[in-house]
Amino acid sequence: MNLNNFGFVDLALVLIIALFVIYPNNSEVGIEYTQGVIADHTYWGRRHSSAIKVKLTENGMVRFTSVRKRFAIVDTPNINRQINEMISEYPTNTVWMYVEDGVPIKSTIEISNLFKQHGVEKFVFGKL
Repeated sequence: MNLNNFGFVDLALVLIIALFVIYPNNSEVGIEYTQGVIADHTYWGRRHSSAIKVKLTENGMVRFTSVRKRFAIVDTPNINRQINEMISEYPTNTVWMYVEDGVPIKSTIEISNLFKQHGVEKFVFGKL
């Protein structure tokens, strides 16, 4: 057993650790989100929760569940108006967004950006 090689092992470990410190892996995030599950709520909890609940359907509709209104995803003026009404009535910074499997990610980002314009910072995504 040759003990002279142990110095190279220490040097190799130092170089590997230095590479991880010098080149950190920065991930880019467009939307901060939390994976959520539909929770059992009472009627009062569904209607008067501090979070806005939205469903995005595969056929291109945005449904606001607490007020039972729906709009096409491309109808941004009415969606903006509805978001503004809901936030002025119940101020919140959280949206529960339930998304069907076939909804394009572009549509999800567009709706999320509309909420961000109104000061909503937290998004909880779940499957519909």
